[in-house]
Amino acid sequence: MNFKGYIGYIFLLTFTYIVIYFIYIRNEEDGIQKPNAYAKILNKQVTVDNVSKVSSIQQNKTKLTKYILYWTKMFGREDFYYGLGYEPFQKCEYKNCFTTSNKNYMDIRNYNAIMFHGPLYDFKKNGKPSARSDHQRYVFANLESPGNFNKNLNYANGFYNWTMTYRMDSDIPNPYGFYVKSKINYTAPSRDQLKSKKSLIAWFVSHCKASSKRAELVKSIMQYTPVDIYGHCGTLNCSRKNGHCYTLLENNYKFYLSFENSYCKDYVTEKFFNIHNISVVPVVYGRANYKEIAPPHSFINIEDFSSVKELMLAEFSLIPLSHKLC
Repeated sequence: MNFKGYIGYIFLLTFTYIVIYFIYIRNEEDGIQKPNAYAKILNKQVTVDNVSKVSSIQQNKTKLTKYILYWTKMFGREDFYYGLGYEPFQKCEYKNCFTTSNKNYMDIRNYNAIMFHGPLYDFKKNGKPSARSDHQRYVFANLESPGNFNKNLNYANGFYNWTMTYRMDSDIPNPYGFYVKSKINYTAPSRDQLKSKKSLIAWFVSHCKASSKRAELVKSIMQYTPVDIYGHCGTLNCSRKNGHCYTLLENNYKFYLSFENSYCKDYVTEKFFNIHNISVVPVVYGRANYKEIAPPHSFINIEDFSSVKELMLAEFSLIPLSHKLC
């Protein structure tokens, strides 16, 4: 098999793995329209399962209702993007939980848990509960990395009982996405479909000066091959309506740069998960164990190469479809 045939086979194998998985996603950031933000964590049956590791209280699935109060909004949403009442729990193993954002619904001391959107919450400006019971758990909820907010949280020492963040060592892990095997039978893309893609790499980005230094990494890649950059940090644009950007990617590009804006433990956002819904191979850069969260052969990790040059020679330089390295 010659080089062209080999790379065609490798590319076909890579995103064949991608399209056989169905993904639940959340959040929106880098200038392209995403599916419904913050898919309901409670539907993953993660809340009670993980709370049990920090709580000595074991409860029956059908016992008294557990009441949860959203003390703050989450990015403007009073329901924290999870829902209100009993509805968020209907598909969970534990259904005896009730959520509300109404602080007058009951005596503040009777809530079992109170949730705060941690990094954006200001005690002095927004106030805090007037009373607190020993049985209550205050939850620090956050999906942003420390690199995205410059705020000293020492004032909150001793205030929170549990954390609910994207990190897997949180009391309640709340990642941006996860994978389940699909029951749908997919047809693998043909070589003709691959040949119809006339461009090599795309990147959608609106946060230009990220702490992860991803822009510098992209510049290094562009020394070897062009990268089409869409959004505030590039010269190209696409409509965010009706998933147009995803259609553009799927029809024209083979690879997408899924580079996180922060190089933080477990921080993997929608930039990675959303791309697995289309036949484009994500190239990742972030401080996470992608092999633990994604199907095998479904991504290319820059961390697996000693240099950008090695990456280009190993992966992109073999692409035959009219692409040549600079």
